[in-house]
Amino acid sequence: MENQTAQASKYFDKHGARWSEFNRLPYFDPIAMGVIDPMHTFLQGLMKTQWYHNWVLGGKDKVRVLRAGTEAGARRELDEIHAMLATFEMPVSYARLPSQVGEPAGGSLTSDEWRALAVLYGPAAVRAFLLLPVPALTIRQIPPVLLKAAREQPATRGRSQADGRAPVPKPRVHPNAASNYLKLAAVLKIFMRRELLEPELERARGLYLEYFEEYHQIYGAQNVTPTFHWVTHMGDQVRRYGPVHGFWTFLFERLNKVLKTCQTNGHKGGAVELTFAREFKREMVLVRMVSTVLSHCSLC
Repeated sequence: MENQTAQASKYFDKHGARWSEFNRLPYFDPIAMGVIDPMHTFLQGLMKTQWYHNWVLGGKDKVRVLRAGTEAGARRELDEIHAMLATFEMPVSYARLPSQVGEPAGGSLTSDEWRALAVLYGPAAVRAFLLLPVPALTIRQIPPVLLKAAREQPATRGRSQADGRAPVPKPRVHPNAASNYLKLAAVLKIFMRRELLEPELERARGLYLEYFEEYHQIYGAQNVTPTFHWVTHMGDQVRRYGPVHGFWTFLFERLNKVLKTCQTNGHKGGAVELTFAREFKREMVLVRMVSTVLSHCSLC
């Protein structure tokens, strides 16, 4: 048994996959039938990498695109975003973003909030500070503080080159960062539709390939994660299973949230299942009792 476990671990380290008894079924295809969850791939994956890890934290190079205000009171990019968010009217079908999004006080975003940021608020906010060449910008298009940041001289970052020369100055905000992000937003908006046609899937595929090629040039291979590859399979999944609303894990996450509201009293070792059952039964009895009382009151 120990030898089999060691072999399985060795196989997993080499191929990144484990054996399943489903593989004995003649019709089972682990590649085609292994579903990649769109919610975690698009929202908790791509969007979180783009906005939080690359722009807020600065990626592997620690070059932040979205900076918080200084202790001296100087306003920066996140301050402008928060000011825009305070006046932004969100549709009722989208989650509202925290007023301090991007800062520790804003907390971690839910998938619904990442969705709103991806296709609604993000494209509107990005235009305020990442529009392309500076000469094309006007004071009305970009706040003065961000206009100054866009015009700042490129800083010299990184180690000296192999021949002893100083590293080439690199701008903090890449001139193609805005158009690159808008391509991602368009891809997510297409994939998250409730109805999709084949031409739309092909358009999303083409836009994503353009986005990823530019992303690699802007942020470097060190900021690429496996999620960027998984997205390339999403079109095939939609062809097999239909639009992402039919198989993403929003429903399961909401059910998990319901389970977390149950009082478990710290039970472990199998006792928690019994606690969940009792809590569920107690709640159903209470709902039935209230419904009965309300129905009698309506007849009076």
